[in-house]
Amino acid sequence: MDPKDRLPIFLVLAALLQAPAAALAPPALGASAADTDPALVGAWSAPIEGEATAITMVLLHDGRVLYWSGHEVQPSDDPLRVDILLEPLLPAQTRIYDPRTGAVTQPHYRFTSHMDIFCAGQVPLADGRILAAGGTRYAPLHAPGGPVAGLREAWVFDPLVDDWVPVSSMADARWYPSVIGDREGRAWAVSGMEVLGDSSTYSVRPEVYDGSDDTWTRAGESERLLPMYPRVTMVPGGPLKGQMFYNAVGDLWGPFGQHPAEAQWALQQAYDPAADAWRFLGPSMLGARHHAASVMLPLRAETGYAPQFLTFGGTLHRAPVATPAAEIADLSTDPPTNRLVAPMNEGRWHVNGVLLPDGTVMAVGGGRTDDTVLLGTASPPVLTGEIYDPEADAWRVTAPMQAPRVYHSTAVLLPDARVLVGGHSTTPLPPKLARDILRPQEQETRLEIFSPPYLFRGARPVIEALGATYVTHGDDLAVRLEDAHDVHSAVLMRPGATTHAFDSAQRAIVLEVSAQAERDLVVRMPPDADVAPPGWYMLFVNGDHPAGPVPSVAAWVHVS
Repeated sequence: MDPKDRLPIFLVLAALLQAPAAALAPPALGASAADTDPALVGAWSAPIEGEATAITMVLLHDGRVLYWSGHEVQPSDDPLRVDILLEPLLPAQTRIYDPRTGAVTQPHYRFTSHMDIFCAGQVPLADGRILAAGGTRYAPLHAPGGPVAGLREAWVFDPLVDDWVPVSSMADARWYPSVIGDREGRAWAVSGMEVLGDSSTYSVRPEVYDGSDDTWTRAGESERLLPMYPRVTMVPGGPLKGQMFYNAVGDLWGPFGQHPAEAQWALQQAYDPAADAWRFLGPSMLGARHHAASVMLPLRAETGYAPQFLTFGGTLHRAPVATPAAEIADLSTDPPTNRLVAPMNEGRWHVNGVLLPDGTVMAVGGGRTDDTVLLGTASPPVLTGEIYDPEADAWRVTAPMQAPRVYHSTAVLLPDARVLVGGHSTTPLPPKLARDILRPQEQETRLEIFSPPYLFRGARPVIEALGATYVTHGDDLAVRLEDAHDVHSAVLMRPGATTHAFDSAQRAIVLEVSAQAERDLVVRMPPDADVAPPGWYMLFVNGDHPAGPVPSVAAWVHVS
């Protein structure tokens, strides 16, 4: 579709897609909310006490999950405290959950109530450490720059010793930045705001962190104002290969004023590091979205690893009601080709999107309204999940979870092919009396685990051994299974790192199977670091089954 032809679609459908989801959604694929068969709707674990609200969640390369909370207001006996910042604050709490043992532990702690990693950006580094950059600085109301501002500081978490270590600071203070990896194993900090609510303090130039020498450098001199937590990704293939793609989604919140350049946020954009130049690629189908999910669908050799991005949910610009609308941006062309796909059965604001090893995408959590626009109201939670099948262009309703997962909720894929879900922290109201009467602050510390329908289809392949743990791009890797299986596919999946409805790390790469005999496979690693940035990956083998692929438990490999 020509970019100029998308504008009428946006104008016509913008209002329509704020309607109730039931008026827009087609019948679900093979299941409805009334179904209970786990082979159709999956199953949830009993809630697990996680001790901290998982506002950010990262899968470590040893299979454990690191997560941390945001600030919380300590109880006060004064019902008329006008501003939450006058009340004592609890700093972000970090925890580690081990899904194999059920244990919850607390790593070494280094943060204070005046400087913490609430609202930081995060991404795994090539060596398996986790970088958290930016975050929140709290100060008295009269402090220069106001009481809430972004941080320049950065930290890495080392899973070998379970400790946070401060590293070099950025040049810009960033609150709500996106942090993503590149082909060199470096991390890019993109956007973010220095002073909460002051649109003139957006960071307009990315900075790049090199963990090998602990340095931050400017990506270039070119400037571009993007929303906070912009959905940006380094493009693995196609005509935009090696460039950074912005997908017209982010945190559009601007409670104390907007910036004229926000009109550009509905336009897909690309940054070419070699030329140090930004370029507009035309509008998305439905304009800018607030707190939607944007997921890169599995990459395949036969399409030259050109990505397709599935975007769903959120709100259109700053509308108060969530939309069920979904669209795909296909980057096999320049500019991208956009198309509407089947909408979800429910509108979901602040929805998490999780790639599954069978090639589908799970939408989990979210609420029917935006409780930052409608501050002080409760967003009705959507407890059922949905799974999108790109081949059928249809959504399958899943079993409902127990806890609401709306604002500040998170989800990641586990190595056993289940999905861990946590978080949910509402925005507190000042004063305390208003919170007590109108809406108490909610802090959900429980975790839940979802077993997708593919785990109830039949016997799973079991990976007995790999020919190597450390591999390079283009290598052939031997995989031995415990028993002979008809193999549907082998998939390499990067561990997730999610906050504010954006997973900055997850990607799936369908591997070429160059040989198969009984229990033995030979799979070929991705060709280069654009397709598979250096680091740890989960290798799943999908068994063939009439109802669909059945994934193994993953084996870990390091690609460099």
